[in-house]
Amino acid sequence: MKNVNIKPAEITDAALLRDIHIDALKTCSNDYPEEIITVLTDQKRLTFEGYYKYINNNEIFKCVIDNDIAGWIHFNKENMEIQGLFIKSGLQRRGFGKKLVHYILEKYKGKKIILDSTITAHKFYKKMGFKIICNRLLIRNDVKIPVFYMEMDIETNK
Repeated sequence: MKNVNIKPAEITDAALLRDIHIDALKTCSNDYPEEIITVLTDQKRLTFEGYYKYINNNEIFKCVIDNDIAGWIHFNKENMEIQGLFIKSGLQRRGFGKKLVHYILEKYKGKKIILDSTITAHKFYKKMGFKIICNRLLIRNDVKIPVFYMEMDIETNK
């Protein structure tokens, strides 16, 4: 792996971003029952129009290795929230998620950053300096999904 770059996603990336999204969510199957994985990976919910909107709003940044997308992060600037971090399953645990999170932390240095973490990812975020504020449930298609509400405060993100 020679060149690793973080850059804004492009409209032409939408199909690959969705594939990575679905693939990455399936890695949560050790922590969530099949019903929750099915809801999270529902392709009716993960529409190309949604990806286009976030890409056009410059909310999705991709990690590119030698011209291949290894993963991506969705960051909502309005509420300073990481809304998703997805790495191809064969490339997880190689530092690409860290690079994407560091990119956001550096770009928004001095700001409080929040997120809802899956059970699967919360240890990763804790290592990055995020703190668990509370447990809560997200509701998707009437299915309750337990997550950790986490934040990196202004003092930590300097």
